[in-house]
Amino acid sequence: MSVRTVRRLESGDALGLVVDTVRQLADALGLRPGSAERDSFLRAAVDGRA
Repeated sequence: MSVRTVRRLESGDALGLVVDTVRQLADALGLRPGSAERDSFLRAAVDGRA
């Protein structure tokens, strides 16, 4: 994942995120599959909430 993509994610400018990209970021952050934190992170990313 590029620095530009991360910046866009952080600023909320990343419209139309690909779910796979969000999953890769969750993996990189160490969010375990099935955990409440990961589920919340994925939901927030897909819904476009910060």
